[in-house]
Amino acid sequence: MSAIARSRLYLIPSPLASPRVRLVCFAHAGAGASTYQPWAAPLAAHGVEVRAAQYPGRESRWGEPLIDSVDVMAERWAEQWDELAGADGVPVMIYGHSMGVLVAYEVTRRLQKAGSSRMPTLVVLGARNPPHAPRRFPPLHHLSNDAFLQAVAERYGNLPTALLEDAEMRELIAPVLKADFKLVDDYAAESSFDPLTVPLKVLVGVDDSFTTEAAAGEWAKYTVAGCTVDRVEGGHFFHQEQKVEMVARMAKWAEEVAPR
Repeated sequence: MSAIARSRLYLIPSPLASPRVRLVCFAHAGAGASTYQPWAAPLAAHGVEVRAAQYPGRESRWGEPLIDSVDVMAERWAEQWDELAGADGVPVMIYGHSMGVLVAYEVTRRLQKAGSSRMPTLVVLGARNPPHAPRRFPPLHHLSNDAFLQAVAERYGNLPTALLEDAEMRELIAPVLKADFKLVDDYAAESSFDPLTVPLKVLVGVDDSFTTEAAAGEWAKYTVAGCTVDRVEGGHFFHQEQKVEMVARMAKWAEEVAPR
């Protein structure tokens, strides 16, 4: 294992010379690739290399134009897939969380449609109902910056008070979050689509008010390769709250994808 590897497109917190499996991760709204850094070292011990996609406009891509469309975002990552996932034949799993679920799903759709030889062997979706499910909350991205951030803080409870009280920080973070929320709010899945040929595993937070186990089960309509739903302790951001459990799950599934 070597030092952190960085690219404009992704972060590899714990690079491996010969990984058994590569886990490509897509973050939730407002987040960057570093969200997945805590998973990297523990998974590397299981031969799993984490590659976290870096969305434009944050961290190593700060200053790049933001993307507020799922289709545009997914098209970009599909075009850059060999660089992101590697072209070396290592089996690939995908994990997407919340907003990242939409990106993960649409990237996989595009890879399948293009007949990619680097299709993921498994896609794991965390904290999001399927595209056809009714929206549980109204859009926020049209609000003024301050009203928007306050609404996000009240809805999700994950914005530090110090950030909300710092005018300069609010001006920096609001455009990023707004673009991401618009991306989600404007997304509409095609009414007619070819189901994926990749298995799906869907994770739902026990205390997450944004998803339900029943609705999550309807992801089964989006694949012909099987879909399971599991509950994880925690709320909407269980992937951060339950690092040990999430690492254990990913390691277990990696073992199924590429047995030792």
